[in-house]
Amino acid sequence: MSLSQYALELCALLVDETYGELSSRIFTILLRRGQLPVKDLMLHTRLTSKKLRHGLAVLAQQNLLYYNTDPETEVTYYEANKDAAYALVQSGKIMQVVENKFGVLTREVVQNLLLLGHSTVSDLCDAYEAQKKQQSRLVDLARQNELRRKEETVEDEQMNGLAKEINGANNHPPVTIATTGQLHTALFRLFDAALIERVVGTMFESPSDVQTKLEREIVQEGNGANLKTSKTKEELTKRLLGRLRKDRAAGSDWKPQKRPHNGDHRNGANGTNKRRRLSSGVAVNGDHIYEEEDDGARLDDHLVIRVNHEKFKVLLRNAQLVHLCEHKIGKTTSRIYDHLLKLMEPQIQRCQLDRHHNVLKDDPYIPPTVQAIMIASTLDKDIDPGFGVGKEPTHKERTPVVKLSPNRKRDGTEAFAGGKGDTKKKVNGAGNLNVHNSEADDGSDQDSDDPFTAPPVKPPKRQKVTFQDDALFNPPRPEDREDHLMLVRKHLDLLQSSECKFVTRHGTNDCYSVDFENIVRFMQDAELDQLVYESFGVKGHRLVRIMKQMGKMEEKSLDKLALMKPKDARTKLSEMQMSGIVEIQEVPKDATNRGNNQRIIFLWFFDNDRVKQVVLDKVYKTMSRLLQRLAVERRSARHVLELTERSDLQHIAPDTYMDQQQITELRVIEQKEATLVAQVARLDDMIGIFRDF
Repeated sequence: MSLSQYALELCALLVDETYGELSSRIFTILLRRGQLPVKDLMLHTRLTSKKLRHGLAVLAQQNLLYYNTDPETEVTYYEANKDAAYALVQSGKIMQVVENKFGVLTREVVQNLLLLGHSTVSDLCDAYEAQKKQQSRLVDLARQNELRRKEETVEDEQMNGLAKEINGANNHPPVTIATTGQLHTALFRLFDAALIERVVGTMFESPSDVQTKLEREIVQEGNGANLKTSKTKEELTKRLLGRLRKDRAAGSDWKPQKRPHNGDHRNGANGTNKRRRLSSGVAVNGDHIYEEEDDGARLDDHLVIRVNHEKFKVLLRNAQLVHLCEHKIGKTTSRIYDHLLKLMEPQIQRCQLDRHHNVLKDDPYIPPTVQAIMIASTLDKDIDPGFGVGKEPTHKERTPVVKLSPNRKRDGTEAFAGGKGDTKKKVNGAGNLNVHNSEADDGSDQDSDDPFTAPPVKPPKRQKVTFQDDALFNPPRPEDREDHLMLVRKHLDLLQSSECKFVTRHGTNDCYSVDFENIVRFMQDAELDQLVYESFGVKGHRLVRIMKQMGKMEEKSLDKLALMKPKDARTKLSEMQMSGIVEIQEVPKDATNRGNNQRIIFLWFFDNDRVKQVVLDKVYKTMSRLLQRLAVERRSARHVLELTERSDLQHIAPDTYMDQQQITELRVIEQKEATLVAQVARLDDMIGIFRDF
């Protein structure tokens, strides 16, 4: 599917922002021209062969390029990878998801993979070690410079009252210190979560080329069978889908086997050499703090890996669904829904299904399911399912019913019957219920006569000290487990009965699944309704909802259903037609007098798919304009940003080498950058709803 003008512009701006002008120039030509050989690329880009091959190598390293060699002519054709170019917007979200899931060390590993594109394990370890040494060297250099500056200006700082702690180690976060073994452990965890994948040869070929090659191989294996019959086409599609799944499993579904490093035991022969672990889960050994433990397993140094963007789209979609659930139902139910989605994550590798699933009849899609007892047993302890749903008290928690006595006292109090005993319950003027014994009331006439007297304050009883461990640490009883499971089922019922249909129950086996297609469609409709309401007001929103429900309608019928004047409805419809929200169709009553408007029926309708494409196009345009504005703002403050980008000043606080005016300009440009980048991230959420999810 070809991209629009603004989508191509956005991808070119992202490549230019990240990898420079040379790569962006080649990438833009490939976006606009399609597949091209090196000879045609030299003609269109007007670059020398050396520069062109250097730019192609950078694009291929960053997975921004597809290439395919024709076996007959042995000419290599290059094509731009549009999905990888747009994925540059989601780099910040990807690192945030990894940090929340695994920690800072794993986030740094993913960050290096994003910078390197695809890399071998040995090159990644070398890059991590080089980055760590560079950071340590910069921190030491910054500390020495600041100490020397502090010694030279200590008298001036004391006179001006500006003596501050300018130690470089305190102004900036410490460098993460990790060994190679911990890096391998982090990679294993990323492989288990399918967040990284092994690189295979078919990943560098475009999907259309891979499908064409597989179809050619299948036809040759079938000895040139007739492909015009429906049965043969279905068989071809089935075999093609099997080949595609096999090639995909070689990359994303592949899992490494853990092997010990040279056969030694990292934790000792019997596992006795273990690090001390804090209550927060962070292992401590000596003076360094680690997030991961080295289990002794190692990956192959020649293994080529890269980030699996399809799996990250699944995580981003889950985050969107949890946010929607919290908005529609509540926080506790959303946390339970988040746990349900996490249990389904290992079974979902990508958001969108293969397009061949709709063609095959004997290969239906089976959604992953999770049992309610599994959700209840693995739920976090800090999640209390009792919140957010009603809970019926048990027989021990029920209090006896208090009936109102027909007799009423003169002092304004009311007598209640609290059971078979002689205990009387009185209500004072403030409405507090006080229980007094009849024998005790005889000696306190003042309290009984004055209804406004405050009840006597009794000192709190001292809690008895016992040494019964069973009372403090009681194991969960079977009825408590059943109550916990019942509360979780109530939350699942809320998710099922919601208008969004967050979950779907299967049969009587207490299994639940998620129909992502219907939920994403609901999110798209809600987003479209919000956009129409904000752009065209209540009247435009009313007309669009009528057309979505009724289909194509005449203007007269729309006026009556919308309870609007014909002039107002015609004006609003014309306004929405100019924006591409609604369309009009001319249907002649007969074959004659086509130019006579009186013999033509004008039908207004709302095309949902076309409006989604219009919204996507406008979002692409807005994102590209935001990135251009960001570049303009950075150029206006380049004299300040150049100081912060110097390698010898990166680990030094800007307050130490900038004057007050420069500091003010730096704060202003940082605020503008944060605002523009945040707006781009919000627009990326809309792209996910309308395209990726």
